[in-house]
Order: sequence, then C-alpha cells, then structure tokens
Amino acid sequence: MAYFYDIVALLISIGMFVFLFNCIIRRRILIFVCAGFAILLFGCIVYLICGKSGICDNSGTHPLAQAINQTLSSFWPSRGGYDRPYRDSWCYWFFHLLAIMYVGVVLVAILGKSLCNWLLARCRLFMHKEETNVFWDFCDEARWVASTIKDKSSVVFALREGSRVLVGDTTVAVSNLLKDGFRWVYASPGRTKWLSSADRHFFLGANGHENVSGARELVESYHGKSPIKVFVRISAMADDDVLYSWADMLNKDKRGRVEIIVVREESIVSTMFLQTHPMLDCPGIKRFPDAPKGFVAGRFRTLVIGFGAQGERLLADSVCDAQFVDESNRQIPMEFVVVDKDESSFGWFRANCVEACRRYGIRFEKMEAGAEAFWTWLKGDAAFNRIIVCTKDDRENISLAHDISRLYKLRHWKLWRDSNKAGRTIVYARVRNALISQYVSETYGPDKAPFLPFGSMKEIYNAKFLLENKWWRAGIWVNALYRNPNEEDEKKAADNWLGASSFDRESSFASAFHQRNLLRLIGYEIVNASAVNDENNTAVWNAASEEERLHQDTFSRIEHLRWMAFHFVRGIESWRPPVEELRALVHSDDGSKQQAKPNMLLKTSERHVHAALRDFDDLPEVDTLFDMVNRENNQELHGRLQDYDKALTYGFKALKKADMGICKAKT
Repeated sequence: MAYFYDIVALLISIGMFVFLFNCIIRRRILIFVCAGFAILLFGCIVYLICGKSGICDNSGTHPLAQAINQTLSSFWPSRGGYDRPYRDSWCYWFFHLLAIMYVGVVLVAILGKSLCNWLLARCRLFMHKEETNVFWDFCDEARWVASTIKDKSSVVFALREGSRVLVGDTTVAVSNLLKDGFRWVYASPGRTKWLSSADRHFFLGANGHENVSGARELVESYHGKSPIKVFVRISAMADDDVLYSWADMLNKDKRGRVEIIVVREESIVSTMFLQTHPMLDCPGIKRFPDAPKGFVAGRFRTLVIGFGAQGERLLADSVCDAQFVDESNRQIPMEFVVVDKDESSFGWFRANCVEACRRYGIRFEKMEAGAEAFWTWLKGDAAFNRIIVCTKDDRENISLAHDISRLYKLRHWKLWRDSNKAGRTIVYARVRNALISQYVSETYGPDKAPFLPFGSMKEIYNAKFLLENKWWRAGIWVNALYRNPNEEDEKKAADNWLGASSFDRESSFASAFHQRNLLRLIGYEIVNASAVNDENNTAVWNAASEEERLHQDTFSRIEHLRWMAFHFVRGIESWRPPVEELRALVHSDDGSKQQAKPNMLLKTSERHVHAALRDFDDLPEVDTLFDMVNRENNQELHGRLQDYDKALTYGFKALKKADMGICKAKT
C-alpha cells in the first residue's frame, strides 16, 4: 500500500511541478506558491503545537524537526515520521482538509477543464440529433466556418496530439476555442474512432499536405455504414488531376459511404465573384430588353492583372460565364488580356490551352502593373468593360484599382457614367484581408468606392458556400438529368452524384450556375426562395418554362458553348479520331469489347482529348461516326449528343428541383 501512495504522490508532484511551471509562463506562480507555503507553514505550526502539548511523543527529537517531517509526510506517506499523530486531533483533520483542498485545486486546474470538455464534446457528438462537424486542427479558416454553423449543428475541434500539454488550456488554440465557446479534444485522424462517425469532417489547415494525409488516414480507417463528408483544403500549387484522382479513388473504395470534397480557395473566390458579378453585368453588354430575347449584343473585353493561381481561375471561369450567342455571328465576340510581370506565370495556360487562347482572344502581356510602361499601354488601348486586379498583395491591388478607376473616369467618361447609372462596376480588386476590405468601405463610404473589393478570406470560409446549399443541389440534378433527362427520383440523383468524378461534379456545378444566365436572357431572376410563396413560385417557373421552349435551340447552343469552354480552359483539346484509331479503342487490353463513346475523355500522348468538342451543328457527324463503329462490334448505340445539351436547358428542371426562387426581372 505504501508503494501505491508513493506512485500517487509522485504523479501529484509531477502534476504540481508542471502546473507551477506553466503558471510561471502565465505569471501566476506567486499565488500558488504563496498558497502552498501558507498551508505547509500552517501544518508545521499544527504539529509543533501538538508535539508540545503531548499529543505527539517527541521521543527525543526536536519538536520543530518532527513538525516539518510530519507535515511533509502528509504529501509523501511512505517516508514515515518519527511518530504518528493521534487521529482524534482536530488539528490533524483541519490541516489535512486544507492540504487535500489545495491538491484538489491543482488537479482540477490540470485535468478538470480538459476532462470535462472531453466528456461534453463526446456527449454533444452522440446525444444530439443534429448534424455533427469535426474540425481537425485549429486555424482561422476552421473557426470562421464553425462560427457559421454552430447554432445549427454540433461542432468539435480535434487538436493534434503533438500539441497536447499536461495543462491543456495554455495553448493559443485552446484559449481561442474557449473564448469562442467551442468544444475541443486531443485526437488524431484514423485513431480516434468515436470522432470518425461524425457527419462532416473538415481539414482546413494552411498545410495542404497535412490536410490530404490526415483525410486519407481518416477515410482509410472508416468502416461505418453511415455516409460521411470530408472537406479537404488544398494548396494553390497542388495538381488538380492528382488530387481529383486521389479523391475519386477513395470515394470509389468506400462505395458511397465517404464523399471527399476538395476545397480550393481560388475556386470558391471565383464562384463567389461571378455569382455576385456575372459577366452579363459587364458595361456595354446588352441583353433583354435591349437585345431580342435569348440573345446578347456587345463585346466582352476583360483585363486580368496578376496571373497566379487566383488569376488563372478567374480567367477560366469568366470565359465560361461569357458564352452566349448573338443574332448575327451566332457567338458573342470576346477578348481577354492578361498582364503579369513574371512571364513564367503564363507558361502552363499558354502552352496547354492553345484552343482556348485562339477561340476567346486570350493574349498575354509581360509588364509590371503600375509601372510607366503599363500606364502608357493602358491609355493607348481600347476600353475594357471589366478589369480584375488580383496580384498577391492586397495593398497593391487597392492602389492599382484606385488609379485605374481614376484613369477610366477621365479617359472613358461615357462608359464610366453609363456603368454607374446601371449600378455596375468596371474595376474589381481581390482583397483577402477582411480588415483591409473594411478600410476600403470606410475610406470611400458606403457604395461610393470607385472599385469593388472581393474575395475576403472570412467570406470565403463560410458554411453557405462550403456546405450543401441550393446551388449544390442544382449541380446534383444537372448531373442526374445529363444521365437521364427523365430522372425524377431524388435518391437515384444522390447515388449518381456519389459515383460522379470530381471533374464531372465541377462541370455540373458550372452548368447549373450558367442556367441562371439563360433565365436572365428571357427576363427572369433567381431570388431568395423565402421571398416568394410556393404557389406563386411554381406559377412563375411554369411561365419561364413555356418561354424557354421558344428559345430551346438557342439555349442548347449556349449550353454547348459553355461546355466546350469548360474543357478548353482546362487544357483539353478537340479530337477527330480516324475510323481505324476509333476501332482500336473499342477493344480493351484484355481483348474484351467496350462501347465507343464520343463524350469520353481520353489521354493520348500526355494530352487530354475529347471527340465531342465540336460546333453544335457538327455533333450529328460525331454521333454517326461512333454509331458506325459500335454497330460493327455489336455494341449498344449511345444517346444523341445534341439531345444531352437540350435536356440540360429544357424546363430548367435542375434549378426548379433545387427549390430555387424565381421572379420576373424588372425592366
């Protein structure tokens, strides 16, 4: 039993030492040292009095030495004393009460908060019926997302085991979590089984490699039956193809139980930007009622300053969002100019997206934005109706946007005036820091800035954009309708989505988002569904569907243009296979036959090619070629490619099934 007391005493001593050492860091050592010294001094006085009064037999030992020894033996029982005090002494019990209280306070300070928090976090995870979210590791991005969902579902932060200390509330992460009112535990992905069954998992740390490795450990160790979602933030320089292949492989291995969602900051910024400022709102672009319904008049001329990962994504998405047709040329004219001081930043896009550069008038100018040569060039060039400033420096973006706005206000007064009258803007600046964005609004006043900031990090990491919103549901239905235009079952649509590749998901999102543009071409706007009642919303949708049937051919051509642009800006080229090459593809390596599909994405000679990247009127020729080869090999015939495009634009079924609100646009 004595050894048991020794072990307990040793643990308490170590805990007290670590606790007091930590208090030194937090400058609270004086309080605990003074309290401990006062209790020990009181114990010495008690035993000294007891010894002199005869309660304890001194046995020739000095009373003060025996009192100190008996006091210390209260904390280290096996060391023994010269004599044992009598148990009926009130001094004995009072001193030990103080000593136990002191040790209890220290233990609660060391373990109490962490233990209670662990129990509460576990109870919240399993006793609450709402969805549960686990954020693996602490960062500002995770905290921003968690703050937008904590009122609707349970939130737990899982801190890395390596950051654990005996006094848990000393870390910066725990201090911030306490301040924000979040629960936390120390855990590792893949090892903490009770956390793995949460509905959603977020890996949003700044290190993309750690996020990917942590997500892989979690997914590979998950053997539950309930479906879970895993959000993984990747770095700007990560290879899309590699990450998408990794996510698709893990999704496939788990057979629909796990859905990995790759979170790329640049993609979210671009989506938010075009959702708020679609290309149809560019000054100088005319649509209904200025142009006939279903058509657009004008010219898209866009300048992108800064061609890092963000600039490249904004360029690609802007090209897709600007795909329309006019009455004369059957395709709206456009031009995109990219400016960057580092010519190497143009390398991948210029080398791999040759078709996109040719079709959409994309050209690159090597110059330093803000230098004298840049201003000379900008003054001598024709006016742009959209300028996006997205260098890596927020302050540089603001400065450039301000100076460009002043230049356009002087040299292109009519365009500037007309855009202001229409409530539109020409110049936009990427501002990551929320404080700098607030500074812009406070400096210029509300709605008075000559340029608009966008892409604040705090706005990006918001549950409204990361979780399943209505646009997410619209993408699911676009994917389902592409496979089967008559699809009505929500469960089948969800199952098809789980089996879709990351590339197909992105394409479905882009298509769903572009449907809003088609609605605007016939005079309708997407609104907040809560602003309209169900009966009125259904009636307006029916009216829009009837109007759409009148423009089905035009909308099908627009959808096909957008679909081709989506591929071209990702480096995929048009493929015109000879019959001999197509016949060879029908037979797999093991000698079995497979169907020849014109919408199959192939990789040949390190390049991705696609046979359906043709003009809309040329699609029947593609169908005929592939049907001929399939007949020769006794394979099934595929659906008509033109029918697929019409299915995605007929009735706006995807948006309607996503419960989108709609209203007649104000003219």
